[in-house]
Amino acid sequence: MDNYLKLLDELNERITMVEQILEEKAELTEEVGWLRTIPGIGLHNAVLILSELGEVAQFSRPQGLVCYAGLAPKVAQSGDQVRYGHINRQSNGFIRWALIQSAWSAVLSSTPNRFQRIYLEEGEGEKRR
Repeated sequence: MDNYLKLLDELNERITMVEQILEEKAELTEEVGWLRTIPGIGLHNAVLILSELGEVAQFSRPQGLVCYAGLAPKVAQSGDQVRYGHINRQSNGFIRWALIQSAWSAVLSSTPNRFQRIYLEEGEGEKRR
């Protein structure tokens, strides 16, 4: 048991060291600061999102970014009838995961924010409770 506790202490020290390095590197990037102003997005998700996106200029329209992140629903259209399905999973799973986790973090936050209001207004909050 003592060996496992020592190992756990060493791992925690290394995690702390890596997080400090990550914080230092993130401070050099303006975009990380911008992303962290969005409720629910912390340091790790901001860095993950930026590292997976690369150059944002590669997306000529916001829809391109939404599709790349895998947040666009599948659309089935026949004549005048349009049906929207689940989000597209044939895309960048890391960005999708980070954004979904950040959204849940914002909704469940103890600090009131616009994402909580939208969630509750749409009635989803009542369905899940």
